[in-house]
Amino acid sequence: MKNENIEDIIFKNLIKTEKEFLKILGIKEHLTQCLNTELEVIPNKILHPDLVFDTTEEKIIHIEFQSTYNLQENYKRFCAYDSLLDLKYNKEIETIIIYTCNIKNPKKQLKRGNITYQPRIITFKNKNSDTLFKNIENKIKYNQEITQEEFMELVYTIFMGGTTSLKERIHKIIDINKKYNKTEKLKNNIILTTFNFSKKILDKKDFEELKNEMSIHAAVKEIYDEGKIKGIKEGKKEG
Repeated sequence: MKNENIEDIIFKNLIKTEKEFLKILGIKEHLTQCLNTELEVIPNKILHPDLVFDTTEEKIIHIEFQSTYNLQENYKRFCAYDSLLDLKYNKEIETIIIYTCNIKNPKKQLKRGNITYQPRIITFKNKNSDTLFKNIENKIKYNQEITQEEFMELVYTIFMGGTTSLKERIHKIIDINKKYNKTEKLKNNIILTTFNFSKKILDKKDFEELKNEMSIHAAVKEIYDEGKIKGIKEGKKEG
């Protein structure tokens, strides 16, 4: 079993719930279903990629979330996943690595003898959270419609570059969430993911302050009051 960072687990559960969050990262393939990620290497030895999707383009999309940067170790592991996925599904495999850590230009290729491994890379630090917030706040100010894509992208602002602190960004996400009048399911996904990230990245005092503000949301209240971040715990077991 691989050791997973809590940020990776939160993202994995979010994407399983709402695949549309991948489209705003430029992943345009039409995903049809989330596939079983169990890969048996030898008897009693099972590997688990983060996410594996079938597509209408007759290929498999393999997604890995990385909150740390260890090129050699990670790329060798992902390359092994791809070989096993190829054997299991007999389709073209495309791997996408989504970095949530503070890295702007990760190396995109690993060469080991006659093997060249070159996955698709997505990072957040090159994106500017200030620009996104300003655009949405102006739309609210002038009563213009916020697109679903813009609203969903709020989840990623925590990991983007920008001048505002993490606490300020989370406050902005909560405030915009209150004013957004689209589907309740999507609003709950945004606030719940923000809550889980806040618990991980903020100090105790700031988190307690934000927790009180977020506890008015039914999705957060249910999970916090019952003390069950069930999806995260299950993600740890699964991963």
